Amino acid sequence: MAHKASPREQKRRPRTSLERDKQEFRYLCRKYGFERLCQWRNEDAKNPPPKPHRPRNTSCDGWVDMMVELLLSTGSPPPPIGYTRKAAKAMWESHAKNHATVADPKAREAWDPHQLSTKDPDALAERLDKELRKRLKARLSG
Repeated sequence: MAHKASPREQKRRPRTSLERDKQEFRYLCRKYGFERLCQWRNEDAKNPPPKPHRPRNTSCDGWVDMMVELLLSTGSPPPPIGYTRKAAKAMWESHAKNHATVADPKAREAWDPHQLSTKDPDALAERLDKELRKRLKARLSG
């Protein structure tokens, strides 16, 4: 006669993620208490973790810093967007030229024009202009 499997030996179905989450929630409620879990949830809602994003290339920050210092020392207003567009186009072309000539793969990736966090020179000009005005305002008010 064949041996009947005991309840422990019987194959169990895998738990769903909802069942695992409920079990974990009950464990945490027993361990820390429901009030503390609610407090933690409210704290997390006030200070959400930063969203993951592609790190911004800061190779243009030097230009922005130089322009801020120049404008503050001369007392001039910010340049028109046309000037910023010319500078952005020159930066874009410089990155494209260096990208084509660099042999090292890691350096080549750093010189890729798309590493400027934009898809074209006009978008780069908009970002530079916005950053320039933001930094000028911060320096003048602070």
